[in-house]
Amino acid sequence: MLEGSSSLTSTVDFKEGEKQFRATMPSHQMWVTVKDILVYEEYEFFKEFRLSNLPLEATVLDAGAFVGLYSLKASPYASHVVAIEPNRASYRYLEENIRMNGARNVESLNVGLSDKAGPRAFVESGTVSQLAETGESRVQTLTLDEVCDRHDRIDLMKMDIEGSEYPVILSSMTALKRISKIVAEIHITNASQRMKFPSLLDRLESNHFEVKLIRAPFQPAYFGLSKPWHCPLSKYNHRSVALYRLFLSALYGARPITARVRRFMETGSTVLLFASKT
Repeated sequence: MLEGSSSLTSTVDFKEGEKQFRATMPSHQMWVTVKDILVYEEYEFFKEFRLSNLPLEATVLDAGAFVGLYSLKASPYASHVVAIEPNRASYRYLEENIRMNGARNVESLNVGLSDKAGPRAFVESGTVSQLAETGESRVQTLTLDEVCDRHDRIDLMKMDIEGSEYPVILSSMTALKRISKIVAEIHITNASQRMKFPSLLDRLESNHFEVKLIRAPFQPAYFGLSKPWHCPLSKYNHRSVALYRLFLSALYGARPITARVRRFMETGSTVLLFASKT
């Protein structure tokens, strides 16, 4: 168990390619992340975004890595994975999961992404931690340009940074020229974000990205019903995940009866954005 962590820590086992993984995380923050990354693999919804289809010697940037499930999934296929996570508690799990799985090609950075570098106020709240005007703690931030300028190219960037995607992408001067593909949760939860959303799309398109959008709930009925039964997740706390598979299959396979429930469970993200260079 991690030093200073809650006793309510859970483990998940999953397989990616020929590699078997085990990851630990806080129990109360577990199931949404597992659902998104290990069961429905939402960031890999389109074939060209599947991690198994990465080019040789690929570099992957995981912005908002949480405890590192997506970074671990990418590690068998990529030459280098950069996992960015500002939340200190989540970062400790991320480091431990990298170490425990021997994922030597995963580099972890305990920083946030913003439109300018430097210390920023930060609200630590598990999977929805975010930069703020005021907060109980502070975190060091980098710009996307500063991160990407360290690499010749970024073949795929996954981004889930709780609303900071707007200043990060809109302030980018050089990073978007180095990135080939982006998959991102885009949060449209207030008037400011609704106003900035067209500008974000324009910025991507002006940098030669072709953009596809999927609105929540992301799972079509058949996919929602069937995917839990053929996904990488294999065990939870060393036990069978059959009941969890059954629950998700029933919930996400039922349309339109549970649409409102599914939207409620999509914690604040309303759009998944897939962008690839044309």
